[in-house]
Amino acid sequence: VDSLQLFQLALAQGISLAPGPIFSASRRFKNCARLNYGTPWDERSEQAMAMLGRIIASF
Repeated sequence: VDSLQLFQLALAQGISLAPGPIFSASRRFKNCARLNYGTPWDERSEQAMAMLGRIIASF
């Protein structure tokens, strides 16, 4: 999965993640992403994760 494309598609759905290349000076880790989460899990979280799963499955 191209994490830069994933970032754009997820952001369009209101989901933010960090594409792997931003953590590398040589722009490596294109197939990696970092997902941070710091609030209590709720229905909105569940829906966002389901959406993220659908986006990833579309690759």
